[in-house]
Amino acid sequence: MVQVLEQPPRKPPKLNKGDRIGIISPGRWMSNEDLAKTSQRLQSLGYSPQLHEQNFRRLHQFAGSDDERAAALQYMLCDPTLKAVMFAKGGYGTLRVIDRLDFDCLADAPKIVIGFSDATALLLALRSQANLVTYHGPMLYDLIPGIDRDTWRWFESMLVNGERVKLSFDSPRDARVLRSGGGEGELFGGNLTLLVNLLGTRTDFSTDGRILFLEDSEEHYYSIDRMMVHLKRAGKLSKLAGLIVGQMSKILDDTIPFGYTIDEIILQHCENTDFPIVMGFPFGHGNKQLPMPIGVRGILTASHSHADFVIDSAVS
Repeated sequence: MVQVLEQPPRKPPKLNKGDRIGIISPGRWMSNEDLAKTSQRLQSLGYSPQLHEQNFRRLHQFAGSDDERAAALQYMLCDPTLKAVMFAKGGYGTLRVIDRLDFDCLADAPKIVIGFSDATALLLALRSQANLVTYHGPMLYDLIPGIDRDTWRWFESMLVNGERVKLSFDSPRDARVLRSGGGEGELFGGNLTLLVNLLGTRTDFSTDGRILFLEDSEEHYYSIDRMMVHLKRAGKLSKLAGLIVGQMSKILDDTIPFGYTIDEIILQHCENTDFPIVMGFPFGHGNKQLPMPIGVRGILTASHSHADFVIDSAVS
């Protein structure tokens, strides 16, 4: 059988100051007060936030019905006047609407799509079905406490200046090197819970030869373990070029402690492999949001006391 090689993923054009950024809520709603405050802060950074009316709808936890959220997301993805689409916040709900979307309009006018947590479902769907580079990174919600300078310095280095970014971390102060080594490959990943939810669906994925990155929040230790077992059993951990774990925040335990730390869980389920593993990268449910472009090459080099991470230019 002749192997059909996948076309390189398409990088959207870089942002410029003053560009219009569409704001969307495919999952939970955010309060009107927070929408106003964070939009003003995004504007103070030099961009023009455009809030779809759907952001103000309410249906239980959701920002409107599935139909309303899908229609708003479709409109934003296809609006040629927008250079980017940013999630207002995460929560839950994007999985309910991604199969209703038509990505054909992005073929001629790709745009930056950025968010994390619940956004993982859309980011990976766009990578697999539209062959588009997407961005695991800050949402409007991250501006509620104020502007984190590191996050927006990284954001503009990658998405405005189009720079190749190199970061260095000392272990264990800045990050924890669980296993030394080197690897390079396409960056791929997101929220651990959402990744497991995609297995066996039309947006299932391959991790072979890729640098997988993971994060999660407010899960139990046993649940993190169970999801890592699921990834392992599904063959998603056997042929990685590297594994990067971001901020695992507010992880819960039971009355009878689970007994294993996150580091121990990760190492157990990566036995009999030899790729580098680094923990504690500045992305996920924390105060730092290093944008991780899905579909762009990364290079990870780790020793017992140090890790270097290079991200190729993420925009065209």
